[in-house]
Amino acid sequence: MAVNFNVCPVFKGSNQNVNFYNNTDKVSKYNIFNNSQTDVFQSFGSISKKTAKKKTENIKQKNIELKTKYGIKSDIKNPKILNNIETAINDFCRINNNKKLFEGLETSERELNPNQIYQTEINPFSKKMKLYFNSNFNWDNISDYTKERYDIALNGSKNPNYPMYKALGSFITFNNAPLNYINNKNVKPADTPLLKIRRFCNSNNVTDFSINYIASKMSGEYLPKVLDKYYKQIDGNYPLKFPEVNIKNKPETEFKFNDLNKAGEFLLKEYGIETNFNNLTFANECILAVEELTNAMNDKNIFNGLRIITTPVKFNRGENVPMKTCFFHQKQDAVICVNPNYDVKTAKNELQKTFDNGILASNKIKNSFFIHEFAHWLDYKGNPQKFYDEMSDIENGKLKSSDEDKQIMGRVSFYAAEDPHEFCAEYISGRLDGNTYPEVTNKKFKELWKGKEINFSV
Repeated sequence: MAVNFNVCPVFKGSNQNVNFYNNTDKVSKYNIFNNSQTDVFQSFGSISKKTAKKKTENIKQKNIELKTKYGIKSDIKNPKILNNIETAINDFCRINNNKKLFEGLETSERELNPNQIYQTEINPFSKKMKLYFNSNFNWDNISDYTKERYDIALNGSKNPNYPMYKALGSFITFNNAPLNYINNKNVKPADTPLLKIRRFCNSNNVTDFSINYIASKMSGEYLPKVLDKYYKQIDGNYPLKFPEVNIKNKPETEFKFNDLNKAGEFLLKEYGIETNFNNLTFANECILAVEELTNAMNDKNIFNGLRIITTPVKFNRGENVPMKTCFFHQKQDAVICVNPNYDVKTAKNELQKTFDNGILASNKIKNSFFIHEFAHWLDYKGNPQKFYDEMSDIENGKLKSSDEDKQIMGRVSFYAAEDPHEFCAEYISGRLDGNTYPEVTNKKFKELWKGKEINFSV
């Protein structure tokens, strides 16, 4: 957290229409193996007809299987669309041990915008949904299309099955509660301030949130537990199961020192950091954070002159909330403060809860306390006057992030969407814990970061 000391103690799909049943085979004008052109043409024509007939039979059989196996009425003729549907349906039904999950669904093809994957159509009388898949989309490029939309923060995953999970998620959400599906199209996902600023995957209404949530979970993405609760709340605790996901964060590192004085001497001698820790755990976590950042920045002297002082810290957010660590700055000086009264024994549990609520990018003391605050200091040192002026404007309400920027920055954490400085600190904390983000979020960091370049791959 940064505090002003003077204020507070597509992928673009091809327009090509793919026709799999009326192909015209082109033959060379030259004779092959001394056969006449006519013989060659007839030979190829015969093979072409057999191939086309076999494809047609396979397509017909797949549509029959969708009906008999899953209760889905389908007249799709594009084999690539059928393969994508079949894969996604198998995933849903296998994980949920329920082959009737999509019973009553109707699927077909329709020419849509070249970049559009599917379209839903609801019959208000029968209360049934029909999914139309785009016959005008280049289905060979579904992986590139999905990755590009992820990189601009419109998809929740790079998984190439994400678009199909999303389409089928539309049916599941509708089938669970048709009236809610329709009514929630007009309800913004703003029941809490945290969800309001996140606007998950550009979800502008509650129904879109549910669909993107399902697609992300099916794609094997980790989502903050607060989103799990929100989904259950709006979808009536629908018992849908998803793949188990392990958080791919870096493992904890062992502490270096069991003597507080030696830890402080080490920080001063090796890195030029003056400290007066009263807690050995904080001292060791600080050392681990310093070593990781100096290694990533290839500069052992980057923190030379930094002061870390142990003093009670309070920051006003409607009420005085005791903070664990805090970055205070003035025009000519800056210091990181550590709260001497903070109970370190409860730190990990508190951080895990905060992480589960999507507020912070990491659940580690090293990252969320020290790397976060060090990032503020490095940002400040990159341009002290600009940092000071921006923080003053943020605290006075003059500098505010746009809704679009909040969506981009919020992919790191809810706290990251607060302002550019918290975004940079959270981004560094998350990346150094092994997290990855959409390319648009990476670009936003490069645009806002004033400190020295960081190599996140070390």
